[in-house]
Amino acid sequence: MSKVLITGGAGYIGTMLSTKLLEQGHHVTVVDLLKYDKGSLNHLYFHKNFNFICEDVRNKNLIKKLVRQNDFIIPLAALVGAPLCEKFKKDAKSTNLGTIKTLCEVVTKKK
Repeated sequence: MSKVLITGGAGYIGTMLSTKLLEQGHHVTVVDLLKYDKGSLNHLYFHKNFNFICEDVRNKNLIKKLVRQNDFIIPLAALVGAPLCEKFKKDAKSTNLGTIKTLCEVVTKKK
């Protein structure tokens, strides 16, 4: 089956998606800093097709490497919510926009 990279995969959508993709036989790699919910992926850590990387998605070298290793990329990493984004404008912009720019630079048409 396919190899899928999910950035920000420890949130609600990422957790549900990872679970479903693994049930379907895909290999799933999640990159997340676990700033919010450290236990959302607990049920997946020992799955043979699951790989978790506790890292910042703004790490361009890591993202470039992971894009090459995976067939599909699902970008879910983001700082969300008005109070949080207002307080951390620079981080929100570099995570929400910067990571997408990096992915667009390194992703191929096939992915």
